[in-house]
Amino acid sequence: MAVPAGPTEKRYTGNGVTTIFTIPFLLLSASDLNVFLDGVEISSGFTVTGAGNPTSTVTFTVAPADQSAILLQLDVPFERLNDYQENGDFLSSTVNRDFDRIWQALKQLLRVSGRALTLGFFDVDGAGAYRAKQNRISDLGDPVSAQDATNKRYVDTADTSVRAEIVVAVSAEASARASADANLQAQLTGNVPLEASAFSPISWHVQTLLNSVVIPDYVNAWSYGPTLTIAPGQTITIGFGSAWTIAAGGEFVSSSTFNTYKTATNNRLTNLETNYLPIATFNDYVVSAQAQINTVRPLNGLSVSLFGDSITAYGLWIDAMLAVTGMNVVHNAAIAGAPWSMVMDQITSATVSGAQVINIWCGINDYFYSVPLGTIADANVSGANTFYKHVWQALDRALTLAPQAKLFVMSPMKSSYTTVGGFTYPAPNLVGVTLDQYRKAMEIMADRMGASFIDMFAKSHMTTYNNSIYTSDTIHPNSAGGAVCGKSAGILLNAG
Repeated sequence: MAVPAGPTEKRYTGNGVTTIFTIPFLLLSASDLNVFLDGVEISSGFTVTGAGNPTSTVTFTVAPADQSAILLQLDVPFERLNDYQENGDFLSSTVNRDFDRIWQALKQLLRVSGRALTLGFFDVDGAGAYRAKQNRISDLGDPVSAQDATNKRYVDTADTSVRAEIVVAVSAEASARASADANLQAQLTGNVPLEASAFSPISWHVQTLLNSVVIPDYVNAWSYGPTLTIAPGQTITIGFGSAWTIAAGGEFVSSSTFNTYKTATNNRLTNLETNYLPIATFNDYVVSAQAQINTVRPLNGLSVSLFGDSITAYGLWIDAMLAVTGMNVVHNAAIAGAPWSMVMDQITSATVSGAQVINIWCGINDYFYSVPLGTIADANVSGANTFYKHVWQALDRALTLAPQAKLFVMSPMKSSYTTVGGFTYPAPNLVGVTLDQYRKAMEIMADRMGASFIDMFAKSHMTTYNNSIYTSDTIHPNSAGGAVCGKSAGILLNAG
């Protein structure tokens, strides 16, 4: 009998009444049929009639329950039953049955392979994707290599760990804020002198500054004269673009020498008097970082959309950057763990809406994930799955959706983190690429696309020597690290 094309299984839904169900495929033997009720194989409680015919039937002793799932499935054993003898019988019925079993077994294999994870017909190895047809993949082990698939358990564990780190960071910040609030309250109630701080309507401070003071960036600091003495060995550091006014002053006295005063760039003010700017109306004096106070903040007042990985998603550097640049954030679409290949998906019409500046800080995960570097020519290669291609795709989308926005690309910082693959900066990763090579590729692509490149790799002041101080895990800046790299980023953005 010919083996017709068609299925090798049939599904029914029970109604609590029907007992007889058609088997719409060739069944050479009743033993070649597997019967399942609600996902459980059964071996009794039914009979098979009509085996050997194109269709046959299965009859249940008791009608399957209403809405129960019934599966009838061909299951031909992969074995040879007949052994032909030399000069023996060669009957067509025997030969045909043997060939029928072979074709039945092949149809089974097609059924199984058709439900497997497969590449698309036009996919190329290394640049394709397996199709799961919207099905879940179960029993997946934990990843080992950088590009292994990840299961929900592993992601949940990592998420719990990250959330714990965030809780610690938030708790530390809350504690610091509480301490600062208590200190401010003490100043307002008169329990401590009001030195280099906010003040109440009636306030005072001592005439001798006993400790060094750092005046923050872009503020106007104020002290009352006429005499103010700085204790020996102490310094007043004037922040970027800041001014220090000594009010009602006719005299400025230091118990040591004038070279105890310095600017934020550590340049000594050896002739302090020349840095006084007289304000005639009040007869006051202003001490300022002259070279810095004239610096223009070109991004001041602009709205910025932020994209990238966990460093931006957690955002501990952002406030310091905003304080230096004067920008405000309209969107933060960064995603923890994102390499450059995910940045393109972050950039949408919604996430660039209202943005006059677009800032992308990414790249460290590409090093960790061992993404192939490729070449700048990959930007024009359809289907290329390289770092150069991913950077080009993200920048192209940003410029397409927001062609009038200022576009900045920030390189990754140095990190002493040891990856799952066992490599640590500055060693090359599993595909032989160093972190500096990824940084250089970003600079090349930014230059090609007309974006401003911000070299945080070299100028963030975050190094493998201070990772333990400025990060929570040698990758993510803590509060102190966020202030350091955020200020560096702000200065570089202003200069870019």
